Amino acid sequence: WREALKAAANACRSDLAEEIWNKGTQFHLRQSGMQQSWKPSVDSLAALLASYIRHARSDTMKSAEMYEGVIAIYRDIMTGSEKRKFDNKKLVLQDIRCLGFILQAFVNLDELSSSDDNDGNITFLRRVAVSIAKLNIWNEKRRIHPRTQSVLTIARS
Repeated sequence: WREALKAAANACRSDLAEEIWNKGTQFHLRQSGMQQSWKPSVDSLAALLASYIRHARSDTMKSAEMYEGVIAIYRDIMTGSEKRKFDNKKLVLQDIRCLGFILQAFVNLDELSSSDDNDGNITFLRRVAVSIAKLNIWNEKRRIHPRTQSVLTIARS
Protein backbone atom coordinates (compact mmCIF):
# COMPACT_ATOMS: atom_id res chain seq x y z
CA TRP A 1 0.00 0.00 0.00
CA ARG A 2 2.82 2.38 0.85
CA GLU A 3 4.43 1.98 -2.57
CA ALA A 4 1.11 2.67 -4.29
CA LEU A 5 0.73 5.80 -2.14
CA LYS A 6 4.24 6.92 -3.09
CA ALA A 7 3.42 6.41 -6.78
CA ALA A 8 0.29 8.54 -6.40
CA ALA A 9 2.36 11.23 -4.65
CA ASN A 10 4.94 11.18 -7.45
CA ALA A 11 2.10 11.59 -9.94
CA CYS A 12 0.76 14.56 -7.92
CA ARG A 13 -2.55 12.74 -7.54
CA SER A 14 -4.01 13.25 -4.09
CA ASP A 15 -7.34 11.87 -5.32
CA LEU A 16 -5.68 8.59 -6.23
CA ALA A 17 -3.74 8.53 -2.95
CA GLU A 18 -7.00 9.00 -1.01
CA GLU A 19 -8.58 6.14 -2.94
CA ILE A 20 -5.58 3.89 -2.22
CA TRP A 21 -5.63 4.88 1.47
CA ASN A 22 -9.35 4.14 1.76
CA LYS A 23 -9.05 0.80 -0.02
CA GLY A 24 -6.07 -0.11 2.14
CA THR A 25 -7.84 0.68 5.40
CA GLN A 26 -10.79 -1.46 4.26
CA PHE A 27 -8.56 -4.35 3.23
CA HIS A 28 -8.98 -7.60 5.12
CA LEU A 29 -7.30 -10.85 4.14
CA ARG A 30 -8.40 -14.15 5.57
CA GLN A 31 -5.75 -16.78 5.28
CA SER A 32 -5.41 -20.06 7.16
CA GLY A 33 -8.15 -19.02 9.56
CA MET A 34 -6.38 -15.75 10.44
CA GLN A 35 -7.50 -12.28 9.45
CA GLN A 36 -4.97 -9.66 8.42
CA SER A 37 -5.64 -5.98 7.91
CA TRP A 38 -3.48 -3.17 6.65
CA LYS A 39 -2.44 -0.85 9.45
CA PRO A 40 -1.10 2.38 7.95
CA SER A 41 2.46 3.25 8.93
CA VAL A 42 3.87 6.72 9.44
CA ASP A 43 5.67 6.24 6.10
CA SER A 44 2.32 5.60 4.42
CA LEU A 45 0.88 8.70 6.05
CA ALA A 46 3.87 10.74 4.82
CA ALA A 47 3.20 9.48 1.28
CA LEU A 48 -0.48 10.49 1.56
CA LEU A 49 0.48 13.97 2.81
CA ALA A 50 3.12 14.26 0.06
CA SER A 51 0.48 13.57 -2.56
CA TYR A 52 -1.52 16.58 -1.37
CA ILE A 53 1.49 18.89 -1.16
CA ARG A 54 2.75 17.88 -4.60
CA HIS A 55 -0.75 18.21 -6.04
CA ALA A 56 -0.94 21.73 -4.58
CA ARG A 57 2.36 22.69 -6.22
CA SER A 58 1.39 21.20 -9.57
CA ASP A 59 -2.10 22.73 -9.76
CA THR A 60 -2.19 26.26 -8.38
CA MET A 61 -5.94 26.50 -8.97
CA LYS A 62 -6.44 23.71 -6.43
CA SER A 63 -3.60 24.52 -4.04
CA ALA A 64 -5.81 25.93 -1.26
CA GLU A 65 -8.05 22.86 -1.48
CA MET A 66 -5.03 20.55 -1.26
CA TYR A 67 -3.58 22.38 1.75
CA GLU A 68 -6.99 22.20 3.42
CA GLY A 69 -6.92 18.44 2.77
CA VAL A 70 -3.61 18.11 4.64
CA ILE A 71 -5.00 20.19 7.50
CA ALA A 72 -8.12 17.98 7.64
CA ILE A 73 -5.93 14.87 7.84
CA TYR A 74 -3.88 16.48 10.63
CA ARG A 75 -7.04 17.46 12.50
CA ASP A 76 -8.48 13.93 12.13
CA ILE A 77 -5.33 12.37 13.54
CA MET A 78 -4.89 14.84 16.38
CA THR A 79 -8.52 14.49 17.48
CA GLY A 80 -8.46 10.69 17.27
CA SER A 81 -11.05 10.53 14.51
CA GLU A 82 -11.69 7.06 13.12
CA LYS A 83 -11.90 8.49 9.60
CA ARG A 84 -8.21 7.99 8.76
CA LYS A 85 -7.70 4.71 10.62
CA PHE A 86 -4.42 6.12 11.95
CA ASP A 87 -4.46 6.18 15.69
CA ASN A 88 -0.94 7.06 16.73
CA LYS A 89 -0.61 10.82 16.82
CA LYS A 90 2.61 10.49 18.81
CA LEU A 91 4.28 8.93 15.74
CA VAL A 92 3.17 11.88 13.61
CA LEU A 93 4.58 14.36 16.11
CA GLN A 94 7.92 12.52 15.98
CA ASP A 95 8.16 12.25 12.20
CA ILE A 96 9.92 15.18 10.57
CA ARG A 97 8.54 14.35 7.10
CA CYS A 98 4.91 14.30 8.23
CA LEU A 99 5.36 17.44 10.29
CA GLY A 100 7.14 19.13 7.39
CA PHE A 101 4.22 18.46 5.02
CA ILE A 102 1.72 19.57 7.66
CA LEU A 103 3.67 22.75 8.40
CA GLN A 104 3.90 23.51 4.67
CA ALA A 105 0.11 23.24 4.42
CA PHE A 106 -0.54 25.61 7.33
CA VAL A 107 2.01 28.22 6.25
CA ASN A 108 1.17 28.08 2.54
CA LEU A 109 -2.59 28.26 3.16
CA ASP A 110 -2.00 31.23 5.46
CA GLU A 111 -0.03 32.95 2.69
CA LEU A 112 -2.81 32.21 0.17
CA SER A 113 -5.45 33.62 2.49
CA SER A 114 -6.43 37.16 1.64
CA SER A 115 -7.42 39.88 4.03
CA ASP A 116 -11.03 39.22 2.98
CA ASP A 117 -10.88 35.76 4.51
CA ASN A 118 -12.13 34.99 7.98
CA ASP A 119 -9.65 36.50 10.46
CA GLY A 120 -10.36 33.67 12.87
CA ASN A 121 -9.25 31.12 10.29
CA ILE A 122 -6.03 33.02 9.59
CA THR A 123 -5.33 33.27 13.32
CA PHE A 124 -5.94 29.52 13.66
CA LEU A 125 -3.56 28.74 10.77
CA ARG A 126 -0.82 30.90 12.25
CA ARG A 127 -1.31 29.62 15.79
CA VAL A 128 -1.04 25.97 14.74
CA ALA A 129 1.94 26.68 12.47
CA VAL A 130 3.75 28.40 15.35
CA SER A 131 2.96 25.52 17.73
CA ILE A 132 4.31 22.98 15.21
CA ALA A 133 7.42 25.13 14.69
CA LYS A 134 8.03 25.13 18.47
CA LEU A 135 8.20 21.32 18.71
CA ASN A 136 11.54 20.00 19.97
CA ILE A 137 11.94 17.72 16.96
CA TRP A 138 13.21 20.69 14.92
CA ASN A 139 16.07 21.18 17.38
CA GLU A 140 17.41 17.67 16.87
CA LYS A 141 20.25 17.28 14.43
CA ARG A 142 18.29 15.94 11.49
CA ARG A 143 18.29 16.79 7.83
CA ILE A 144 15.38 19.08 7.09
CA HIS A 145 14.10 19.40 3.53
CA PRO A 146 14.71 22.92 2.11
CA ARG A 147 10.98 23.57 1.59
CA THR A 148 10.29 22.56 5.17
CA GLN A 149 13.17 24.75 6.38
CA SER A 150 11.68 27.67 4.50
CA VAL A 151 8.20 27.34 6.05
CA LEU A 152 9.75 26.61 9.44
CA THR A 153 11.59 29.95 9.25
CA ILE A 154 8.33 31.71 8.29
CA ALA A 155 6.40 30.05 11.13
CA ARG A 156 9.06 31.01 13.66
CA SER A 157 9.09 34.67 12.60
